[in-house]
Amino acid sequence: MVKTPNILITGIEGVGKSTILNLFPGDVILEIDDNFNEIFQKSILLPELNQIEQCILREIDLKEMLRNIDSYRTILDIVDIFCIIIDSTERNIEESEELIAELKFKMPDIQLFIIANFQDRVSISWSVEKIANRLDQKVYGFSAIQENSEEKLITILKKIIEITFFRNKKEIFHSLLKQEDYKVIWTEIEEARRNEKRRDFQAASNIFSNIATRLKNLKSEYEGKEIDALYYLCRAWQSLNLAEEQKNIKKFAEAEILFNQANEHFSDKNLKALLYANSIFCEILKLSFQFDESDNPNRKAEYYPKIRNLIKRAIDLYKEGGYLKDAEWAMNVLNTLKE
Repeated sequence: MVKTPNILITGIEGVGKSTILNLFPGDVILEIDDNFNEIFQKSILLPELNQIEQCILREIDLKEMLRNIDSYRTILDIVDIFCIIIDSTERNIEESEELIAELKFKMPDIQLFIIANFQDRVSISWSVEKIANRLDQKVYGFSAIQENSEEKLITILKKIIEITFFRNKKEIFHSLLKQEDYKVIWTEIEEARRNEKRRDFQAASNIFSNIATRLKNLKSEYEGKEIDALYYLCRAWQSLNLAEEQKNIKKFAEAEILFNQANEHFSDKNLKALLYANSIFCEILKLSFQFDESDNPNRKAEYYPKIRNLIKRAIDLYKEGGYLKDAEWAMNVLNTLKE
């Protein structure tokens, strides 16, 4: 089972934080942290969410938190998801925009979402689309006083948790590329994946080579080093397919190095866990080929526990990064190997 997500509900006074917390049954717990800050929290059941049964909601005033962020560090360090609550009015959005920018500056690696409360007040509330464009964030529309508000908020929380914990590789490209570049490149990646399923590894390798060249040519249009990370990632997939096509141990070693190079260029800890796990699987594939080629039973006996331990390590890393489908696939591989 995945760890219980810790979600922080924050925003300025009067946006509906406490109302949201009180939508759910059960007592609100007053928590006192190491710095004697008073924080309200409640455990929320999450029905029908794969491997996650509940989350913990905590409520802190955004202005107070930013003024004394060091004193809240004990709590903030365990938060998985930050949910900024706004009241959807122009004045509140403008004020929240400045505070969100300050929060991002002080905590640049956080997972942040916006819940636009009071969407029922149509005459004075901005639309979800308009708010999203203004704040450049994922925004979920909501009204805490409308019918079925608890059920609707559960749906929002589940979507946010799925984005955060049940990650997929498509998100990597979508989050880092301009829309027009993303559409072209992801279409090509899907074609490469179809070739992999047909076991046409040479064709898949050629496509990944073309994508890597395209990314290299796009580098001047992007700031930062993460475009390099995508380049090395596609080069790694290219080498992995060549290794499968040629049954070439050196190509597996090359893919392992390229996954590690991509890892060095990513700042996101979840992506780093994914790429580290992928590099481990390249090592597993190398050992598997050596196992199959060896006629020495003693050598085979040495390879077997190494392979099992590496798979277990990869499973832990996939889970750590939130790539649960990859973890499940690796677990199935492990289950085919007898103790």
